[in-house]
Amino acid sequence: MLTSDVKKVLIEVLTKLITDHQQKRAKITEEDVRAFMKIRQIKVDVPPNLVGDQDKEKAAAKPDEKKEAPKN
Repeated sequence: MLTSDVKKVLIEVLTKLITDHQQKRAKITEEDVRAFMKIRQIKVDVPPNLVGDQDKEKAAAKPDEKKEAPKN
């Protein structure tokens, strides 16, 4: 297969790919974009055995941070 043959095949594949993408993108509405970009809560359940030592130290340090600073 010559490089010109490869280029012809590539042009056919890319043309179809780009045309399909352009048609799908044209159907997207502003409402679709807003729904996709909406800020939402992500709920993740992490098993305790996967929590790293640094995370445990941070969690343990948080209650100490609420102590009042010594008054001068």
